[in-house]
Amino acid sequence: AAGAKRLASGDLTTKVENVRPGDEVGDLAISFNTMVDDLNSYVHELTATTAAKERIESELDLARQIQMSILPRTYPAFPDHDDFDLFAKTHPAREVGGDFYDFFFVDENRLIFVVGDVSGKGVPAALFMTVSRTLIKNAALHHPDPVEALEEVNAQIMPENEMCMFVTIFYAMYEVDKGRLTYSSAGHPAPLLRRTDGTVEPIPVSGGMAVGVFDQMGLTEGEIDLKPGETILVYTDGLDEAVNAKEEQYGVQRAKDWLGATELTDAPVMIDRLVAAQKEFTGDLEQFDDLTLLIFRRRD
Repeated sequence: AAGAKRLASGDLTTKVENVRPGDEVGDLAISFNTMVDDLNSYVHELTATTAAKERIESELDLARQIQMSILPRTYPAFPDHDDFDLFAKTHPAREVGGDFYDFFFVDENRLIFVVGDVSGKGVPAALFMTVSRTLIKNAALHHPDPVEALEEVNAQIMPENEMCMFVTIFYAMYEVDKGRLTYSSAGHPAPLLRRTDGTVEPIPVSGGMAVGVFDQMGLTEGEIDLKPGETILVYTDGLDEAVNAKEEQYGVQRAKDWLGATELTDAPVMIDRLVAAQKEFTGDLEQFDDLTLLIFRRRD
């Protein structure tokens, strides 16, 4: 009884001694001492497991910080250009994710912006995302035309893609002097275009396999002339495939309705408002897909 009280108080060194075996009390003493040994082993294993888990969580948090740091976050992204507005943001479903975006000039007049969505989640997707983003930027600097750039990325990924991962990409080249947007979609959802009269329609995309699937991608190139005030929303499927408690999807139509009705203001504000609108729809239900949004608008 005294040993049980000491054990209950947290003293895991407690042992019952000087009890002769051979009867019920002796058997109980042996069982008691075995239980104490088992408890000590369990506590030791739990301590080691907790320490390992905390280390992994710390490393994942660091990985998230590194992943976020390599994506453009400064606004305005190009202070010398007041003729367009551009911003993007990603919300990983886990500590790290496979969505990415990028925007950069390849010369004084041509701006590249891309949004990608890697298959899978977590660390493997994050690593594949980093490789994909690097290859895209390198290819764009060689030849910025959308189809050629995406085909080069695919040619570099295919031979080493033993895990059979793939990435959908929307790649656009914007000519600042003309307001012309040339683009191609490698299996990515069609971005939404808001016209000057407030109507919203998907940008026409056709064909095009994701990068990393087949050697021949079947890409096509599209072209539109953006008028001053027209706005493009590029997104990953974390937007339209988000679900609420009733298992209803947010859907493209809700995104179109939001874009047509929302106030045209700075791109970061618009992105935050869209995230809030989606969150209002989904409530507290945990989402299982990364979300990335990019807004580009040709200013008046």
